[in-house]
Amino acid sequence: MRIILFLFFINNFLFSQNNNEVFQVEFLVDDIDCNGQINITGSFDNWSGWGANPNNNHTIELNSGSYEYQVLCINTSNSNWFNDPWSNSIIYEPEQGSSCDFNPDDSFTNFGFIVNNNIVLNPSNCILGIDELYSVNFLVDDIECEGQINISGEFDNWSGWGAHPDNNYLINLQPGDYQFVYLCIDTSIPNFWNNVWNNSTVINSEVLSTCDFNPNDNFGNFGFSVSNNNIEVEFCNSESVLSGCTNSYASNYNPLAVLNDGSCSFENLLQSSCFSSPGREESVRIENNKIIIGNEAFHMKGVCWSPTPIGGGPGLDNGNPSYFSQFVDQDAPLMQAAGINIVRTYGVVDEYALDVLYNHGIYVISVIYFGYDEPLENTFDRLCELKQHPAIIGWEVGNEWNLTNLSSSIFSNFSEALSVVDYLTSQLKYNDSTRLISTTWGGWIPDENTFNTLNNVDIYGLNLYVGESFLSLFEQWNNSTNKPFYLSEYGIDAFHTVGDSVNEEYQSLIVESLTNEIYNNASINESGFSNCTGGMVFEWNDEWWKHNGGDWAIHDELSSWSTGGFLDEFVSEEWFGIVDIHRNPRLAYTTYSQMIPPSSLNEVTFDVSDINCNGLINISGDFNNFSGWGVTFANNFSIELENGSYEYFIQCVNNINTFNSDPENSSFLIQPLMNSNCDFIQNNNDSYYGFTLQNEDLLVQFCANSVDSIFGCTDSLAINFNIDANFDNGTCNYCPQVCCAAITASCLACSECMSYEDYCSLYPSTIGCPILGCTDSSSNNYNPLADIDNDSCNYDCDFPWNIVVTDQNHSIFIQGSIISDNENSFSEGSSIGVFYTDNYGENQCAGYSLIEDGTIQIAVMGDDSSTDEIEGLIYGQEFNFLVWDPSLCNEYIVNPIYTSGPEYYTSNGITFISDFISDNIFPVNQEINFPAGWSMFSTYMNPSNTSLDFIFSDFVENLVIIKDYEGNAYLPEFNFNGIGNINIGSGYQIKLNSSLTIMIDGEYLVPENNPISLNQGWNIIGYLRISPSPVDLVMNELVDNNALIIVKDYSGSAYLPEFNFNGIGDLTPSKGYQLKTNQESVLLYLSNSFSY
Repeated sequence: MRIILFLFFINNFLFSQNNNEVFQVEFLVDDIDCNGQINITGSFDNWSGWGANPNNNHTIELNSGSYEYQVLCINTSNSNWFNDPWSNSIIYEPEQGSSCDFNPDDSFTNFGFIVNNNIVLNPSNCILGIDELYSVNFLVDDIECEGQINISGEFDNWSGWGAHPDNNYLINLQPGDYQFVYLCIDTSIPNFWNNVWNNSTVINSEVLSTCDFNPNDNFGNFGFSVSNNNIEVEFCNSESVLSGCTNSYASNYNPLAVLNDGSCSFENLLQSSCFSSPGREESVRIENNKIIIGNEAFHMKGVCWSPTPIGGGPGLDNGNPSYFSQFVDQDAPLMQAAGINIVRTYGVVDEYALDVLYNHGIYVISVIYFGYDEPLENTFDRLCELKQHPAIIGWEVGNEWNLTNLSSSIFSNFSEALSVVDYLTSQLKYNDSTRLISTTWGGWIPDENTFNTLNNVDIYGLNLYVGESFLSLFEQWNNSTNKPFYLSEYGIDAFHTVGDSVNEEYQSLIVESLTNEIYNNASINESGFSNCTGGMVFEWNDEWWKHNGGDWAIHDELSSWSTGGFLDEFVSEEWFGIVDIHRNPRLAYTTYSQMIPPSSLNEVTFDVSDINCNGLINISGDFNNFSGWGVTFANNFSIELENGSYEYFIQCVNNINTFNSDPENSSFLIQPLMNSNCDFIQNNNDSYYGFTLQNEDLLVQFCANSVDSIFGCTDSLAINFNIDANFDNGTCNYCPQVCCAAITASCLACSECMSYEDYCSLYPSTIGCPILGCTDSSSNNYNPLADIDNDSCNYDCDFPWNIVVTDQNHSIFIQGSIISDNENSFSEGSSIGVFYTDNYGENQCAGYSLIEDGTIQIAVMGDDSSTDEIEGLIYGQEFNFLVWDPSLCNEYIVNPIYTSGPEYYTSNGITFISDFISDNIFPVNQEINFPAGWSMFSTYMNPSNTSLDFIFSDFVENLVIIKDYEGNAYLPEFNFNGIGNINIGSGYQIKLNSSLTIMIDGEYLVPENNPISLNQGWNIIGYLRISPSPVDLVMNELVDNNALIIVKDYSGSAYLPEFNFNGIGDLTPSKGYQLKTNQESVLLYLSNSFSY
């Protein structure tokens, strides 16, 4: 809004020119934006509010002199406005101190003019009047004040009277920035107006808050900006902290900021004069996923070493250098005795400790922290001092920084922390190329973006506490990156929190189990997935400072965090040492000492006892470049070699004295005949013996130098003639001279010189060939003519049993009843069978029969001893019985009552059983059907492996996400399992790309023995009963205790006890349900023997 006031004088006068001469001044107000009446008031009318107004055509008569004025835009819609035109007006006035302020030296903001001998003069450039003023309306309703509120600031020169009730909290200002405060005036004080500041409570903002208009001046004033429109100023009562870059390492660090807003950028973090100096004399590098120190492959058998005395704290960088020197003379010999060859330290170790470790054959990899209180310069200065020390083989940037640096709000987001790690690793790599550059990740495997960003990382460390196994870690790592890794932390504490006792045996078991997994996937000898360079057991010694901050001289037994997958999920942080704080070894130390790390070398021993040589035997090959003296009696004919294939020949040396100068005349070669079975690589125009090494020692025996070693049938008239055989082994087969004339399979096969089996496989419909089909009379497609079951049987509920028919069996006759645990018979169509375990550890059926009235016979197949596979029971093996109930699609264990005959398998045996009965007949597996999209599921089975990623390992292509009630997630696309293991009685949300059916095997969770603990608030529960039950009856006890608010299924249907509304109906096996309570409670299901 632009307001222009034209000021002119009328060029005539009313009186003669003398001191009493009067001049007429007219105010032209047509261009003033006002919806009411315009009055011009000032010193000429004693600020009455009425000076020049429409009644006098905005004209007044004045003597020569100076005059100040303001413009009132009066709201004439207010009744009785004329009694107080000031309070009912918008006031137009210039900005204080501006060129339009007639008297800038006073505290008032008035326009003005001079009347001098019939000339009207305006100051400065305001001859045309007011320049661009905008109304500012202060909204004060939200301010708590018992007196009068005044608003004072830069716009009124902090006079205390800027905006107040008399002007309806309105002022007019030119564009600009203005600071101000609120004054709550105690009007009960007499003459308070004489000093409003002393008689007021000042209301301002918190310094460095979001309401602080200028946080750099430390005043804590409110403020606003006027641009090109009228504004309203609301009371700012949000005291959020000032945001900005709070990371002191960043180039745009703001020391005033309290909240990190993610704007940090990082440049020139690493500054030190020592980086031009040489590094380690013998370089450390990665080749084919192996750590190579000099020219030797190295496998890490390590521990995390953070020595602290009783009462001592973590010190500098989680490892006070003085502590290293204090304990190294005691620790290094113990470590060496255990075969430990490397330690991981949480900080840079002092030179004395490095010397002692190196003299005991122990290397060091040091963590370099970032994002904590100690300046990086201090860390790198100490790093530079030790740059040439041979004990240090690597620098490790950060310790599980993806977890700790983010959780402690040092960085505002992951990208910011990643950029720092990228910068530091690149600078370290550039300035010290003689060592490994690593970074340690916590939780599971880094994501693709991290791998792609950290190009200068040679090897990754993983801090991992996922349970008694590393699960699919090694396989998933190979699917994620081609760089190797080591376990920078693994193990478990020696204190059983639940049992409130020391449990050294379990700690030892975990160390042994996890270390074996590392060995089985070691890169040094190309075992397993060949991507792991070793690991560091966490940790060497107990540290007593980790839990009780009040007293570090106490060995605290309390748990400080929890993890899944272990016997005791509650971790006692001060009990992780494989030796205690006094250096007394625990059982885990002894176990770890006995575990020999894998090596890249295999011992090869040559057996020369069958070699006919009257001189010295020398074995030479590509392992010594066929250079002469290779393997002889001097080394007991043994040599250590890496994995691979090797060729060699044998020399019989007659004259040792002349061998070096004339090897041909002083020795003769022993080589295989070309292309014989002793020729290691055939069809290549040479002939050498050979062997292959793959992670095991080898005894190489002499291969007879003969071509007569290809065995087979050498008769060309035989049906199995072997054209390559040069030695007949008596295996020739011939067609008979005369075959039968019948058109049957056996006769036709003979005529064609084919076996009966081969003929029927080509011509299955020939008379005499076995008829294939379903031989199970309980199936939907039973074929009574079928001789051989071809696995084509189908059932209403996918009958799960298959039998391999063998040449021997044991007959079992059942003459009584087969009843369930509630003394009811199984449903019609149920079957009973006998089971064994096959080569793959899976339960297989050896024979079964449909359960019918009267006597039932089961032919139990014995194992076929002519094959390597297990196809049935063996002599002396006890019978294990299962019942398949198609109405529930479940298998149940039943126990027999024998009448006569053996209670174990014998060939052609006969056993009689009177009854089957069991106190508890439970399912051994559960089939779960999932729809596409979102749903909720649970299981009443306790599988042997409870890890979610194992249970769904065959379905990851279809699986999008699984979540628990806390929001923890399993994301197969990112190889991330934030849930870990399924919990008894818990339900889970799941999202699938398409429908899915899975089978979970395990131990049945008896409902009455497995109470479900409910948290106050939302839970997701599972259903443990075999048959459905009404949700309102199941929840009856919770409702009686006023604990239950709502139950929902995955479709949103609800049970609301308050309104007696059941939109769910029955709780159903395999489903999960959301449940909300107003207090902690316990849900216990009834036994399957009872009904609700």
